[in-house]
Amino acid sequence: MSKIIYKYKITESEDVQVEMPKGAQILHADIMSNGMHVWALVNPKHKLKKRTFRVVATGQEISDYDKKHYHYIKTMIDGIFVWHLYELIE
Repeated sequence: MSKIIYKYKITESEDVQVEMPKGAQILHADIMSNGMHVWALVNPKHKLKKRTFRVVATGQEISDYDKKHYHYIKTMIDGIFVWHLYELIE
């Protein structure tokens, strides 16, 4: 079974849905010149599955934190802005 590392762009909006092959493993997240990205180890032969990510700024309220399961991925610094990336798990 061969796997490939893919890069996915994440926007700084409330909830971002990204289609990744089922079973994709998030390896890293960071900010590049053209925005925020996550890298995932995937099997490209697997069917695509929507995954939901949320970018939260430092000091931003997370009103539904107790109602949804947030899986922390990484904190990223972009100049004066500090972002925290979570995946929402159902």
